[in-house]
Amino acid sequence: MQTSTYTIMALAMRYFFIIVSILIVIRAYMWLFQNRRARLQQTRHVQGRGAAGEFVVEEGNDTLKPGHTLLIPWEGSIGASQGCDIILHGKAIAREHAYVFYEKKQGLRLECASLRWCEVDGKVIESRHPAILHEGSLVKIGEIVLRVHLFLDAPPSRKGLRRKKPRHRKRGDADETP
Repeated sequence: MQTSTYTIMALAMRYFFIIVSILIVIRAYMWLFQNRRARLQQTRHVQGRGAAGEFVVEEGNDTLKPGHTLLIPWEGSIGASQGCDIILHGKAIAREHAYVFYEKKQGLRLECASLRWCEVDGKVIESRHPAILHEGSLVKIGEIVLRVHLFLDAPPSRKGLRRKKPRHRKRGDADETP
């Protein structure tokens, strides 16, 4: 009788531990998906998700008040047309006034359309000569002055882009291994 009770208990405990381990795995997956859903809901409302930065209006007009923010896309156009990514209305602002684009080694750049001009940090930018936008740069388009706030990392310095030449060892070097 004692051996039959022992075998029944051993069999019951074997199935009990299998069921408990399955419940633990199911509970872990439920926590994983709940955390993922909560993280997605939090990041859905983050301003600037998918943007390279934002323009903060320093000096505006009737349509754009100082302090208003405009998201900067990775690549897009600036102008008065409804088809532009960043819409600015004002004096001396053309339908497609300028273009903003990101280059991997140089960062965010601003290029004016043909026959138009813009100012970046007080320097006049003409077409085919794009300017690199840095954190805090002032951009003047027509009568509107915008300050740049970048979400991405600063462009690398020229020093970091240079590669060191590999040192070639001569045959008689002492640290050479056979």
